[in-house]
Amino acid sequence: EETRKCVSRWYARLFLVACHVTVGEVLIREVPHLTEVIQAVACHHERFDGTGYPRALGGDAIPKIGRIIAIADSYSAMRLDRPYRKGMGQDRVLNELVAGAGTQFDPDIVRVFVELLLEEEVLHGAERLRTAA
Repeated sequence: EETRKCVSRWYARLFLVACHVTVGEVLIREVPHLTEVIQAVACHHERFDGTGYPRALGGDAIPKIGRIIAIADSYSAMRLDRPYRKGMGQDRVLNELVAGAGTQFDPDIVRVFVELLLEEEVLHGAERLRTAA
């Protein structure tokens, strides 16, 4: 009986996690001028290989804004501290994004995202050197 309750709670939580995308989309659907935002909310848990949710879209069937937000959301989720774990370091997060390119994420967008972050890191490092001198 206890196992059944535990499994039921697990499925209920899984259902809620999967539904938050659809609920978010419904909540903002009627707000004018938010077409791209609605697409981002609706598609940010889709995966490039088509195994995501809620619609199991893949590749270019996922609106570009959704593919971008998926990467940004994952980056943020990995970098920030959570109640149950510390945030990951920049190098590890970038490695995780690269590892997910082509399956979880659009590989072209991952490449640009990583390049921009590395470029920013170099620029900040150079600025720190200038101000320290």
